[in-house]
Amino acid sequence: MNSNERLKEAAAKGYRINESGDPVSPSGEVLAKNQDRTGYWRFTVLSSDGKRRNVYIHRLVAFTKFGESLFEKGIEVRHKNGNESDNSCSNILIGTKSENELDKAPEVRAAFVAGAEKAARKLSDGQVAQLRADRAAGAKYDELALKYGIRKSTVSYIVRGITCT
Repeated sequence: MNSNERLKEAAAKGYRINESGDPVSPSGEVLAKNQDRTGYWRFTVLSSDGKRRNVYIHRLVAFTKFGESLFEKGIEVRHKNGNESDNSCSNILIGTKSENELDKAPEVRAAFVAGAEKAARKLSDGQVAQLRADRAAGAKYDELALKYGIRKSTVSYIVRGITCT
């Protein structure tokens, strides 16, 4: 069962998110939630296959508001105020990756660019050139991140030539 099927099943069973962003069971009980390592909140439901499965709160809010549009190619859940912990209904939108990135505070975006620049400095000019050549030859961002020991977002910044200067 993939995450979209799990999400649809949770909604069909009557799980919902209250206005404050807390998960609520079909019987109306506010459920426990926990954060994953990236800071997104989730809760556990018993799925039709009898297994306990995590459902991300921001995705259930988005599915409730926008329905199947959430599953369109290139669409992501956005936190309007840039705070991934704020899952209130009024803070959740859907949009493109670019729109999602622009929701983040300027200092957060700048920190990612600074991290990419620092990582690029860790690589020699030859490694940066080879990374770009690898990407041009079709290597995936995940593969490049692993090969060069840097984050996938950093690969993107290096490929696109984005720096803080």
